[in-house]
Amino acid sequence: MSPLILESQNLTKSFTGLIAVNNVSLSFEPQSITAIIGPNGAGKTTFVNLCTGMFKPDSGRIIFNGEDITNFSPEKRVQIGISRTFQIINIFPKLTVMQNVKIPLLSRGKIENELESILEIFQLDEKKDVLASELSHGDQKILEMAMAMATKPKILFLDEPMAGVNPVERSRIIDLIKDLRKKEKLTIIIVEHDMDVVFRIAERITVMNRGSVIADGTPEEIRNNATVKEVYLRGVEV
Repeated sequence: MSPLILESQNLTKSFTGLIAVNNVSLSFEPQSITAIIGPNGAGKTTFVNLCTGMFKPDSGRIIFNGEDITNFSPEKRVQIGISRTFQIINIFPKLTVMQNVKIPLLSRGKIENELESILEIFQLDEKKDVLASELSHGDQKILEMAMAMATKPKILFLDEPMAGVNPVERSRIIDLIKDLRKKEKLTIIIVEHDMDVVFRIAERITVMNRGSVIADGTPEEIRNNATVKEVYLRGVEV
């Protein structure tokens, strides 16, 4: 078995002639937190969609735990341990918090013990009977993370988890992400525009621009990378 949990090999995807992901080869180690950053249209979410099966690549391969999963459906990828959240919150607003978390648990044949545990981990136990639509924006983001964790993933993609979240809720989500990596032994890949969050949470940062990877390294290496400063971090204090 490969020591890497996930690899993309020469991954390419185009839409009506526009190259969204251009020959991207990346690898991710188990139990790590990686941030993927870059300007709008850089290809970050398309890369996540390729890894999670929402899109099929034009060329290249995706390897998970040493197995080629390039042609696996999104559902199959969830079953083998790949889960995600979305830029636009993907929950069931007319169901309660508890019912939202039950749905992915039912797909695994697990309910009561894990349900209580997940609600407690995400500090949603006291809100379990609240309709999802009545939660704050930050709690809705956290609920979506809880639903993703209910599938028992080995790797979790978080697509802009801090978007629209207030500072108090942002700190709570940061703590949750760190705890999930440590306690659940998760690999986490986060797409995020908030550079304060990125440099507080990531052990490794990958920078994309116009579909290609332009830099990949530690936060300190990215902070001092001249190309990254020119393309994306100009005027940003990190």
